[in-house]
Amino acid sequence: MTEQLGITPVFVPTGVKHLHHEALKSDVGVYFEVNGHGTVTFCPKLDKALENSDADTARRLRMMSRVINEIVGDAMADLLAVELIRGHYNSSVREWAAMYEDAPSKQLKIPVEDRSLFKTTREETRLVEPASLQMTID
Repeated sequence: MTEQLGITPVFVPTGVKHLHHEALKSDVGVYFEVNGHGTVTFCPKLDKALENSDADTARRLRMMSRVINEIVGDAMADLLAVELIRGHYNSSVREWAAMYEDAPSKQLKIPVEDRSLFKTTREETRLVEPASLQMTID
């Protein structure tokens, strides 16, 4: 994502409440969880600017913000948005799929007697304590 689109992803703790809060900090925020939940948000300031512009790109982005459901994260609306974008750029499904790079991921739950012994980074991607365990995971 960083190399192809010039966008650096932001990581936050698990949960839509953290993702949504972070997404609202951007003019256009896109978020999703490992389980597939997510959506796109548009800040009110951007929405106002788009309404006051006659530019074709502003009109298209404004229309896109009307298609996407910011509250529920409607997969069908998101798919329609993807189709609108693909149509605009005249790209094939293969070209669209080629932009995706799989990032290996594994999510599991291991029961432990005392959870307080385990500390993670803020975004919950690395184990801080016990440090030796993170080295084993790596």
